[in-house]
Amino acid sequence: LGRDLPLPSQAALRRSLPSDAAEPPAPAVARSPATASTFATPRDTVAAQMPTWLGFVWTSPNTLIGLVLGLLTFQLPVVRDGAVIFDKTPRGLTWLMPRLNRSAMTVGFVILSAEPVTGRLLAHERWHIRQFCAWGPLFIPVYFLLAIPFGYRRHPMEIKAQIAAGERAPSRPDTH
Repeated sequence: LGRDLPLPSQAALRRSLPSDAAEPPAPAVARSPATASTFATPRDTVAAQMPTWLGFVWTSPNTLIGLVLGLLTFQLPVVRDGAVIFDKTPRGLTWLMPRLNRSAMTVGFVILSAEPVTGRLLAHERWHIRQFCAWGPLFIPVYFLLAIPFGYRRHPMEIKAQIAAGERAPSRPDTH
């Protein structure tokens, strides 16, 4: 915690995918510097400039909640890729997740998953860690408030994580 570790950028998250990932590579999306800022939000900029230790402290209440939820998986976690990961066998909470059409969720620096966290799933969940670092204890209430009008598929935080993981190409804003 004493040194600043850079938070992963979208490009770095895509590069972290294994070359033998089951998913086909995402199409390359050319973005000029002018359009790159179009897709950035003030929170993304804050997270990119924030030292990791500060993001860790800022979101520590969420991480504590994540660890309590991790206990409900009845398994020991693994610490890797900058996260505490519960992904061994679907038991307890992770057994319930696929029945709710979810394969994984991130709470602070904790990833709970019903399947191994690798490739695009890892990149997606690491982007949520980045969001938690930016929003801190406000993340969970803001996430749920945004879920009311947008649902899951159109949720702005999920869309950002999908773009970061290469699961979706960035959409261009309408210019009329």
